[in-house]
Amino acid sequence: MVALFLRGLFSCGGSLISARTVLTAAHCISEKVPSIHHGLVGTNLLNWGGTEIFFERLISHPNYVAQPNLVMNDIGLLITTAAVQFSALVRPVALSYQRLGAGVSVRANGWGNTQAHVSLSNELLELFMTSIDDQQCKDSIPQSIVDSVSIVCAVHSVNHGMCNGDSGSALLRADSGQQVGLVTWVIPCATGKPDAFTRISPFRYFIEMNTVQ
Repeated sequence: MVALFLRGLFSCGGSLISARTVLTAAHCISEKVPSIHHGLVGTNLLNWGGTEIFFERLISHPNYVAQPNLVMNDIGLLITTAAVQFSALVRPVALSYQRLGAGVSVRANGWGNTQAHVSLSNELLELFMTSIDDQQCKDSIPQSIVDSVSIVCAVHSVNHGMCNGDSGSALLRADSGQQVGLVTWVIPCATGKPDAFTRISPFRYFIEMNTVQ
């Protein structure tokens, strides 16, 4: 996990996928000025420990779309100014390019709000969820257009879900620990509606072409 900061304030989560590349949501890097972003790795706490990292380049997916009822291709990369040193606390996550189906146990982590309009969590939190099929997701969120090519939905229960500040944070398969998605949007917050995650599987070319080792 990488904590991402914008102008010194925590903004999003991300994941380290190589010594010089962080994966996150495109909407987390919409301000394309690397110098106003920095990251923190190697700690579960936002206010203590860890190592700061800095970025020289921000890359959003060229077909990223953000409209009131439609989000597509919400994926981006941040390229660090120097290689991140791996350790017992810092290592890259393995990505899975297999399309995630329904009924899979997944794990999401983040520092987002614990409730709507409540302050961020200083400690990294973890939630086990279950992926659902595209039709169930569409039926549960009728006011939104679910782009099933680039989005997968997962749910836990009322009072357990993603919230503001969790954007960009990784979604992992519970069995293998491989990253299969990242937080893209939620209906604030933990109302029992599914949360939407950008799939990793359709974006292999984008990720591999832009990752710096």
